[in-house]
Amino acid sequence: MSTPQQESGRKRKRRRPVFAEPAAIISAERENYVPLRRADVVDLLCGRPELDADESQALRGLCEQLARFVHLEYHASLEHVKDAYAPFEPDRDTVTAAAKLDEQQRDEKLTELWSELGWLLERANYNRLDRQDIEDVLHVASDWGVRVDVDLDVLDRLEVYARGSVTTVRTRRRLWNYYRPEEVQTPTFQRLVVVFRVRDHKRLQLFSDPQAVYLKLFKNIPHTDLEMLLPGTRPKMRWHDRGKVIVPIASGVGVTVTKLLKLGAVAVFAGIYGMLAFGALVVGTIGYGLRSFHGYQKALQRYQLQLSQSLYFQNLGHNAGVLAHLLDEAEEQECREMMLAYYFLWKRAPETGFTREELDRQVEAFLEEVTGRPVDFEVADALDKLRRLKLVEDVQSGDGAVYAVPLEQAAAQLHKAWDNLSATGIPSPTLLAPRIHTADQSHSRQVG
Repeated sequence: MSTPQQESGRKRKRRRPVFAEPAAIISAERENYVPLRRADVVDLLCGRPELDADESQALRGLCEQLARFVHLEYHASLEHVKDAYAPFEPDRDTVTAAAKLDEQQRDEKLTELWSELGWLLERANYNRLDRQDIEDVLHVASDWGVRVDVDLDVLDRLEVYARGSVTTVRTRRRLWNYYRPEEVQTPTFQRLVVVFRVRDHKRLQLFSDPQAVYLKLFKNIPHTDLEMLLPGTRPKMRWHDRGKVIVPIASGVGVTVTKLLKLGAVAVFAGIYGMLAFGALVVGTIGYGLRSFHGYQKALQRYQLQLSQSLYFQNLGHNAGVLAHLLDEAEEQECREMMLAYYFLWKRAPETGFTREELDRQVEAFLEEVTGRPVDFEVADALDKLRRLKLVEDVQSGDGAVYAVPLEQAAAQLHKAWDNLSATGIPSPTLLAPRIHTADQSHSRQVG
């Protein structure tokens, strides 16, 4: 008979996260991104058993007030980023002053845009893939696709950002497995942003604008499929595909030459039947090669159709639409971090407060419990924003501990910040981190 302690242990082992991963995801790397909606964070915190009804209602009101304030700040940032992108937006249908800019002015505007994009993607917790990361996957064929010829001369500049590096399970069928379904673990990016600028190139004559900057946002992209998302790529024949075409044709020519040399042209063509048989042999052999080539072309068309259909559902946005999407994600992330940090300082910290490390452990344990995913909580970033709004204060003990001001005081501080914002009419940089990216620090990579 098992003891109550053993029963309790078994129950703890069987406990599942509140928000489970999709069935296809079997593991995830530890990242800064908090994989919860802001509304879910509010519901989780306000529904904690240690809160009474009045505290829960007051906390929900504070979270809503904080969300409105952050939204106003990010609205100002959206306008700023849109202004920076306007001269280089390929889909604009408005007249722009960019046509009157000289080369130096355009370069200055372009430098500003790269800086804005780097700042925005950082706030949305995307991680930049460096040159080596990109090249590691550029020449690897996917189990579901074909090899692709990537010409980097097409690109003047390329930046790739990813978020949510997970391992998913996909199914494939192969000839040597008798086409039986088999599961394969596939490293996958849950979100992928590709930013690039093209050159004048023959591969892009109909679609390219060398003056524009293109933004593409995708979801659930296997690492090995990254190269298929770059402009100017072309499918490339594998060696066994080439063999299906070349070998039958070469064998036909070989048989013809051998016959002519061995038997002599006269003997071969001595009779009408011999000539027809010989012609049938040559035509049949070459025809098989052409049939193989046609089959390969049909396979390429099927693959390209499958890729187009897949990307139709995996594509989340283009160009200016990507900016709005990223701003929304960054805004949500700011709110989640601030709400989580404030709650654990307010309700879980002792009178002496929490140190940065203690707060970090508390929040990360909570997030792993409810999501089942390890999260690297950005505790320093969250505390900096709360300090600027005077929602937390430092303990005068010298150990770096902080504590949260009471709910009523926090609501009053936010109300005061809102009044200052309304009085000036100018959104202040209270919450948003400064744009520290320069031309040399813009998370960018020059191609070529």
